[in-house]
Amino acid sequence: MNIRFAIVLTLLALSGCTDYVEIDKSGEKIDCEQLLASAHKNKKHIYDTEQDGGHKFSQCRSEIEKDHEDRCDNYVKGFFEVNAWYGGRDGEEREKHNDKMCILQAKEYISLLPNEYRFKGNALIVNGVAFNKSTLTIYAVKKQVSVGVVYFKVSISNGKDTASLRYLNLHDATAVQKSLVDFISN
Repeated sequence: MNIRFAIVLTLLALSGCTDYVEIDKSGEKIDCEQLLASAHKNKKHIYDTEQDGGHKFSQCRSEIEKDHEDRCDNYVKGFFEVNAWYGGRDGEEREKHNDKMCILQAKEYISLLPNEYRFKGNALIVNGVAFNKSTLTIYAVKKQVSVGVVYFKVSISNGKDTASLRYLNLHDATAVQKSLVDFISN
C-alpha cells in the first residue's frame, strides 16, 4: 500500500469521514450538518483533511468552506483581540496548523486594522487617541509574525499609552515611521 494513500486513509478515519467519503463517491446525498459534526467530534476539519491530500468532497462545498472561514475568523480574532493561546505541546501543534490553514484570513484581518493617524497642531492622533508631541517616542519599525503572516509594526508611546500601526509591507511602515519622526523632530 502506498504510504501517502495510507496517510490519507488514516486522516479520514480520524476525522470520522470514511463512511461519508464512500457516500460522496457513490453520489448519494450527504447530510452536511452530520458530516461536519462527525469531523468536529474528532477535533478535525474537513477542509484541512482535503488540503492535506484527503478526499475532496463534491457535496457540501459551501458548508465546508463556511466551516473553514468561521474557524479561521475565530482563530484570527482570538489571536489578535484576546491574545488566545492554546498552551502546551498540543496547543503549539494546533496553533502551527491553524496558522498554515488560516493565513489568508489573517492577512485580511491585518490589512483591515485601523491605521489612521493625523497631525493637529502639537498633537498626533492615532486611531482616535491623541498624543502630545512633546512626550512622544516613535519606535523603530518592528517585523512581526502572527498567525503565519509577516507584517511590520510602528509603535508610538507617551510613556503611559501606546498605539500601534500595522502594515503588510516594510515600505509603507518605514514611510509612516519616518513621517512620525519628522513630526516630533520639528
